[in-house]
Amino acid sequence: MPRKKALICIVMAAIGIAGLLALLGHTSSGNSATATPRTALFSAFSTLPAAPVDDQVKAIGAEMRADAQDVSGVRILAAGLGRFKSRLLAFPSFSGQNICYALLAADPTDPGMAYCYRPHDNVGAPTELASEHFSVVALEGRTGPNLDVGTQVFGVAEDSVVSARVLVAGSWLKIPITHNALYLDLPGVQRTDAGTVEVTLSDGSTERHDLQTGL
Repeated sequence: MPRKKALICIVMAAIGIAGLLALLGHTSSGNSATATPRTALFSAFSTLPAAPVDDQVKAIGAEMRADAQDVSGVRILAAGLGRFKSRLLAFPSFSGQNICYALLAADPTDPGMAYCYRPHDNVGAPTELASEHFSVVALEGRTGPNLDVGTQVFGVAEDSVVSARVLVAGSWLKIPITHNALYLDLPGVQRTDAGTVEVTLSDGSTERHDLQTGL
């Protein structure tokens, strides 16, 4: 299991079975009424329309401790993704101080996962995570009658991120970015073969995140 982060992670149907739940770390609430919402770091929240709040989104919002106002700000960053025709959505929680994102398959029994974190918050998070301009996870699933393995790498990137790639079994593969969404489907790849994610920022600098250690 990765090191604890200031986040909540929900895994749904990670191996083709709905309802699997995992919690990592925590999210802190505090009094953030006057703080600048973290949504300002992601242009998708201002350029994309609010999406309908369906039962899946409501359920995820409840687990993430997001109130009705937070969940009403949900945005679908990308849709029709990968083998499972998934949608990647994002919404704020804790009055906009946390960012939650979720990968929801068209069929709820296929792999899906939700994640919350607080961008650039040093409280309760390792320094490596607190300074990152993106958040990314790798979800392995085994689906179909033969339990075929596959991994999906997904997350969100701030506006300052201009490109992303991931090291898979020794080769770098590009991760497309759409409306602040990072997504790459890797059928036949185990999660242990997905290593470092590297992003390039608009100033030319790079940041790296190890999918195996969580740092």
